[in-house]
Amino acid sequence: LVYYGDNSGDQFGTAVASGDFDNDGLSDIAVSAYNALVEEADFSSKEVRPGKVYIIYGETVLDSQLDSQSDSQLSSHFDNQINDREAGQVDHAKISYRNDFISSRTNIQLVGEYSEDNFGLALKTADINNDRIDDLLVGAPSALTPDNGKAGAVYAYFGSTIGLSTKEDITFY
Repeated sequence: LVYYGDNSGDQFGTAVASGDFDNDGLSDIAVSAYNALVEEADFSSKEVRPGKVYIIYGETVLDSQLDSQSDSQLSSHFDNQINDREAGQVDHAKISYRNDFISSRTNIQLVGEYSEDNFGLALKTADINNDRIDDLLVGAPSALTPDNGKAGAVYAYFGSTIGLSTKEDITFY
C-alpha cells in the first residue's frame, strides 16, 4: 500500500508513529503532514496550512496467501469461511489471520488549529494516562500559546476502545 498527501506541499510523512490506539491488539499508524492545507469554509484565497495527522487503524485479514486477491475476492472467501464454520466444515489449520492495513484511506484526521502551527512536526506514542491503551502526542512547535505567541504546544490524544478522538484531551504549552 502507498499513502499520499492530499495536496502539493503538505509534507506528508514528516513523522510516523505506531501504537494500539483502539486497544484491539493490532498496530495502528499515525502519519503527519505538518504543512497540510485545510480548506477554509469562507473560501478565502489565502492558504491555511496548520498541519494534519492521519490515523490508520490496523485491521485483521486472512493470511498472506490471499494478499494478491482483490477486496471482493477476499470478502467472498471470508464469507465462505464463515458459512463453512457455521456448517462445521472448517479446516482450522488453513485459517490464520494477521494485522494488515488493507485500505489506502485514513480512518480519521487530526488537524492543527492555526496556519503555520506545524502541527505534526513530531509524533510520539505513550500511555500518559496509565490506562494501558496507547495515546498519541502531537508536537506543533509554532502553535500559538495563551501567553507567549508562537511558543509551541504538544497535544495529547488519549486512546480508547473506540480509538482516538479528533479533539485533543490535553494541551501542553
